[in-house]
Amino acid sequence: IQRCLQKAPGGRYQSAMIHDAGAGPGKDVLAGLEAVKKLSFVDESRIGVSVWSYGGYMTTWLIGNYPDVWRAAMAGAAERTVGSLTVRVAEGSVIKMDGNLDVALDNVFAGPRALDYATGIPAYILHLLMNNVWTAPRIVGINLILEYDEQPKSARLLRVVADRYRVSPGESVELELVLAPFRGPRRTLRTSVRIPDEQPAGKLTLLVGGAATVQRDDQVDGSILPKDLDQLIRLINRLRRNDRLYIVASQPDSGLFVEGTSMPNLPPSVAAVLSRPGGRGDRVRVARRHLLEESLAAGDVVEGVARLELEVLPR
Repeated sequence: IQRCLQKAPGGRYQSAMIHDAGAGPGKDVLAGLEAVKKLSFVDESRIGVSVWSYGGYMTTWLIGNYPDVWRAAMAGAAERTVGSLTVRVAEGSVIKMDGNLDVALDNVFAGPRALDYATGIPAYILHLLMNNVWTAPRIVGINLILEYDEQPKSARLLRVVADRYRVSPGESVELELVLAPFRGPRRTLRTSVRIPDEQPAGKLTLLVGGAATVQRDDQVDGSILPKDLDQLIRLINRLRRNDRLYIVASQPDSGLFVEGTSMPNLPPSVAAVLSRPGGRGDRVRVARRHLLEESLAAGDVVEGVARLELEVLPR
């Protein structure tokens, strides 16, 4: 194949890439870049790289081997099949804003699509900020710190056991949570949950699981739309982390989100008036509301869910 390529038009150029798909072409790109820099209109502080297909692979190679050269990069249709791994968007990963709170991006993802989520979710958050309908955002910098592990750092929640199942308002319940990691022995975590002082007598269900499970339990009858850019940023910064276990208790609710603000436990008559057609602002009915929420570090991306039924005794 190599001899045939050498005889074809441009063959020597093509054959030079055999067994050298990264470093050799990378040096060619850098040499071309140095030539372009000599032109008077080039701003060396704003040089980016974006190519498609094999060029997408070269984009990732170039930013990995020459990270200080590029201000921005986008890999199109690059090779991304890396198997199951863990990608951590490390603490300190932020979108820095002028005049608004910084947007926190830190989280962790595990599995065959970990890289897609770790890069795609920050990109989507940036898209939301840039295309908001309220005001032009003043973004002064983006810091994305990626760490990876070749093994998927995930764990399945096997069971949750309480030290007692009948409890009074204001008392705490000790919980034992058993996790089965992707590899390695099972781990047991322990924590306590305090029952709210105002909790009425009757059944109380604790939902225990990862961020995705708890997010699905946040039921609303439609999409919650923030009222301004500040509120959008606050909602983003409240997103739950995948490497934490969450313990929540909820109950049916007749509340509303009005212009992005939660108004729980409204009397039915008030909820009916506020949610009537023609009312100003975005209004969404809330099917359930959280009575309590606790979390603890799991060390791995958590999968699975458990429910505990407690009986709250009269005062």
